Amino acid sequence: MIEKFFKIFYPIYLINIVTTKEELYIYIEKIYNNKIKDSDERKFVLNETFQSNFNKYIKQFFDDSPYTYVSLLNYSEDQGAFPTCEEKSIGLYRDISFTKYICIDNKWGVWTSTSQLNKIKKISDNVEADFIFSPVIVLYNFFNDKISFHKDTLYILVQKDFITITVFSNKELKFAEHISLYDLEDMLVENEEIEKEDEDIDLDDIDIDEDIEEFGDIEELENLDDISDDDILEEKLEESLEEIEDTPEKQTQSKDINNISNSLDYKIFTIIQKTVQKYYNDDLYESDFIESIYIADSLNAVSEIKKFIEEEMFLNVFIRKIDLLAEICELTKKELNYEI
Repeated sequence: MIEKFFKIFYPIYLINIVTTKEELYIYIEKIYNNKIKDSDERKFVLNETFQSNFNKYIKQFFDDSPYTYVSLLNYSEDQGAFPTCEEKSIGLYRDISFTKYICIDNKWGVWTSTSQLNKIKKISDNVEADFIFSPVIVLYNFFNDKISFHKDTLYILVQKDFITITVFSNKELKFAEHISLYDLEDMLVENEEIEKEDEDIDLDDIDIDEDIEEFGDIEELENLDDISDDDILEEKLEESLEEIEDTPEKQTQSKDINNISNSLDYKIFTIIQKTVQKYYNDDLYESDFIESIYIADSLNAVSEIKKFIEEEMFLNVFIRKIDLLAEICELTKKELNYEI
């Protein structure tokens, strides 16, 4: 009652933060008498001047009102969710000895390692987060109009550094993976190097005599007058390979393949494909057939992924643009029971 009385005289500031490896994005709403009076949005580069610049900017809001709340999108790598909230079952999905977790509707939960949670909570020397929201919770809230489907449906959040993949059915979580796109980058590079090693032909390693013997008795090759010795054969092999590699059609095809495999869409498609396979094949999860995928795109950059998924996985794909800062702000209002 007393707090409500004092809130009449002070504005409320909702400070919402999304952090990447290189930058911090902030959106602030000023609320007075249950109305949004003002807002501001900034970006800070995470460099040697970040601490002083950020603290100087944020101090004005704390000085103006005691009702200032800081909310953060969880950006730790060691986080996720499990499809149960029974203590005896949680251990099947995550060792909770050094883990903080909360349950949703007593049916499923989200977790973060304690060490990383303590680390990300401290945003700067002078500022700590009051609320830290899991990307899974963001998905759950953002697709609230779809999440009640009774069929297994894939919901995906695409960020600059991470991709969060979940399966929900009837508002219950059945599966979740939180994946660093930097880890994915390393994985794809390794795969490309392996494939390149398999495809490369080193002519110095070719044993001409051994290869000819594989065709049978040398007398059967007497009609091949133009192949008189090893040097001529090796020379012709080199010429043939050069002709194949130098054709315009081959060069264009190679460039197209490289462009596709290097695109963000293809990288995300690759991890979605592998994750769906894990969901189907891992006995830990009670999987059912997935027909549709809903993607929350915070980058406005996944233009080709719909085509990849529909053509290769034969699933229905729906993409929505998402403003992560606005979503964090809405979740904060729910936590504070503000209806604006």
